[in-house]
Amino acid sequence: MDFVEFASAAIAVLLKNIQKLKCEDLCHVYRRKVQAFLNKTTDKYDLIFIDAPYDKGLINPTLKGIYENGLLAEGGIIVVEHDVKEQIEEQFEERIIKSKAGRVTGVMLLS
Repeated sequence: MDFVEFASAAIAVLLKNIQKLKCEDLCHVYRRKVQAFLNKTTDKYDLIFIDAPYDKGLINPTLKGIYENGLLAEGGIIVVEHDVKEQIEEQFEERIIKSKAGRVTGVMLLS
């Protein structure tokens, strides 16, 4: 499992959780901006979780980077949590297989 995070506080929590689960050998934590990671990695992923900071306009560029770099494995799924005010670009709408909106957040599954 690969985790990409830039915030030091979030990385500290992530590392604690990995240690509690005793899965250190299975996990890799990358302290990078997501776009830098997406442009460099050549791995393909079956499951990608995106929980970008709200109101920063990062969801669409992240999705674009994933699809343009071919990082989603065939049959893979992307789970996106986002602010309901953040609109998903039309080019990604056909990939949405399920969407649920709450008062503040929305969750989408894309293929």
